[in-house]
Amino acid sequence: MHLVSDYLKNGISDDEGIRACLAAAANEPERTIVFSGREFLIGRAIELPAHTTVLLDGCVLRQKDETFDNVFRGDNLVPDPENPFGFPLSVKPTSDIRILGRNGAEITGPDKPRRMWHPHFHEEQEMAGDFWGWRGHQINLSQCDRFEIAGLRLTKTRSWAMSFDFCSNGFIHDIDFDTHVKNGDGIDFRAGCHHCRVSDITGYNSDDTVACTAGNNRNPHPRYLFPNEASKKFFRDGDPRRMDIHDITIENLRVSGRFHAVICLAAAGLQVYNVVIRNVSETAENPRQCHLVDIYTGYGDGYHPGDLHDITVENITANCGVSEPDAEGKITRYAAASCRADARNITFRNVVQRGPGERYFLPFPGGVKIE
Repeated sequence: MHLVSDYLKNGISDDEGIRACLAAAANEPERTIVFSGREFLIGRAIELPAHTTVLLDGCVLRQKDETFDNVFRGDNLVPDPENPFGFPLSVKPTSDIRILGRNGAEITGPDKPRRMWHPHFHEEQEMAGDFWGWRGHQINLSQCDRFEIAGLRLTKTRSWAMSFDFCSNGFIHDIDFDTHVKNGDGIDFRAGCHHCRVSDITGYNSDDTVACTAGNNRNPHPRYLFPNEASKKFFRDGDPRRMDIHDITIENLRVSGRFHAVICLAAAGLQVYNVVIRNVSETAENPRQCHLVDIYTGYGDGYHPGDLHDITVENITANCGVSEPDAEGKITRYAAASCRADARNITFRNVVQRGPGERYFLPFPGGVKIE
């Protein structure tokens, strides 16, 4: 076990002490790195090797003002020095990474975000939201097998709080979110993720709390300056089934938010399947202006009927509302459970709507069974 505090001597920065701690543990077959009892100011990503457990004990990891980088990522990514926010030069498989918090551990973003010129909008903008790519995620793992993230509060995010691409056998649990930013998702499973579980999630998200999004848009809109999935370019010309999302369990969410609690989204010929979503409840008193659980396609064409299949949604308690009238006077009644794609073997069970919205929204009812 290595305590970061043991390496914070002689006036060195927190970043330097963290790197020294990791270097001292580098030759061990497996290692535990402990942050405890104080606030740590982070100005660059903490890059974790395989077989590493990080314990955050009663501390805060706070990003310095104008930092644009992950807080944690694997050391298996090699950023391109000529395009540091673009696709990495390489990503090698890694495994056995755990980031565990206790005693109120918190990861929080900068008070003052970095700004950069956005050529599509012809203006300088805060680097916040998914236009700015994978370096904006507080925790980003790519090609990682066997991982665990637990016991943390994540705040002041600048995009998705956690993102995973081509990751497997993961367990994310006992997480509390407080996000108030464009694209303020909580947990994003992206292309190639499988056999992962999410449990016991609380808090508020300004976008989806948990998203399973499989897409392969080769020509993103120019407003997206950098990629969000670090490994995708190394897989996109191979077997598309390697980019599917499958065998995911999402359970025990007590959350509020601006958009969905959970989504399953497939596009461009990729599939999302063998997903169980259960025990999801709304905590806000004001009705949510969005479907609580939503199965749909979008963000690119190429969806084939049945690309979303074998998804079970059960024990859902919603408080969804009704939209304001549009220009034609039409309103939308948001649903506790929605399936907006031609899907197969979708099961909705024990779904309750306590708000003025609908229980279900099913424009493609043929593939849905209600129990």
